[in-house]
Amino acid sequence: MKIPEFLKDNQTIGMLAPSFGVFIEPYITRYKGAKEFFIEKGYTIVESKSVYNENFLRDSCPSLRAKEFLDMYLDDNIDIIFSVAGGELMIEILEFIDFEKIKKSKPKFFMGYSDNTNLTFTLTTICGVASIYGINATSYGKIHQKYIIDHLNLITNKQKIFKSYPLYEGTIEEEFTEEVHYLGDCEAKGTLLGGCMEVLQSLCGTKYDNMKNFNQKHDNIIWYLEAYYLKPLQIRIILWQWRNAGWFDKANCFVFGRSALDEEDFTYVDAIKRALSYLNIPIIINADIGHIAPILPIVNGAIARISVKNGKGTIEYD
Repeated sequence: MKIPEFLKDNQTIGMLAPSFGVFIEPYITRYKGAKEFFIEKGYTIVESKSVYNENFLRDSCPSLRAKEFLDMYLDDNIDIIFSVAGGELMIEILEFIDFEKIKKSKPKFFMGYSDNTNLTFTLTTICGVASIYGINATSYGKIHQKYIIDHLNLITNKQKIFKSYPLYEGTIEEEFTEEVHYLGDCEAKGTLLGGCMEVLQSLCGTKYDNMKNFNQKHDNIIWYLEAYYLKPLQIRIILWQWRNAGWFDKANCFVFGRSALDEEDFTYVDAIKRALSYLNIPIIINADIGHIAPILPIVNGAIARISVKNGKGTIEYD
C-alpha cells in the first residue's frame, strides 16, 4: 500500500467538486471560512471550475469532473486534494478516470466522505493508494470543534492516536447532546477499508470492484461502514450480498457508524448482528464514523489498531 506524504507547511491544497459543488448556504459561508483558514495558515488554494457549479443534477459533466480530478492528482504542484462536498452522482466520473495513470504516478492523499467513497475506495482497492475518509473541505469553516482539529492533525501528521468523542449530534444539527457509546468490544489490528454503504452497494460487482485482488494482497481487514439513508432491512441484504461476493473473506473486525433510521420491529443493530454475527468476528456499532458528527479521520488502506471497551474507542495508526 502506498502511503502519500502528509501536508507540510506552505504547500498547496487542491479543492475539488467531483460531485456536489458549493452554491447554497450554509456551504458557501463555510467554504469561504475554510479557504480563509488555510490561506491564513500559509497554504495555497487551487480550485477546480466545478467547485461553484450551480446545478450538479442537470449541468454536471462527469467527464469534466473526472478530468479535473485527474489533472489535480497528476499535478506535482498540488500536494493534497480535498473534496468540497458529498453528493449522489460521483459514480458517473469513474468511467472517465485513468486508474493506470494514477498507479504510475506519485501517490497523493484525496480526502472526503459520503459520495466521495467512489474515489476513496477505488483509489485504495484499485490503485493501492491510501486515501482519507474524513470531513469535506467546508467543515474547516468551523475549525474550533475537536473532531475537525483531529482531522487537521491527521493530514499534517501531528497525531496518530484518536479517541472517541464524549457527545454526538442529536436531533438538532451541530448540537452535540447525546452521549457517545460504542456497542461491542474489540482489540484488532489490520488494514482499514470501507466507506458509505450506499456507494459501495453500487460498486459491488462492477469493473470497479477489485476486492478479489485486494483480498489476495491483504490479510486482517478492518471494515468500517456507515449508511446515510439505508433502512435496516436494506442493510441486512447488502451485507449478505457483500459476504457472498467474497468481500469479507479477510475481515477480522467490523466497525459501523451511527444511524438514525431504525424501524419499529427491526433495528439497525438487529440488521448488522443478524447479517454478520455468525462469522465470530468482533462487531462495533455506533462508532464515530459517518454522517452523524463528530467523526474520526480514517486513513483508508492504512494499518491501524482498534481498541473498544466500555463504550469508548481508540484508533492508533502505525
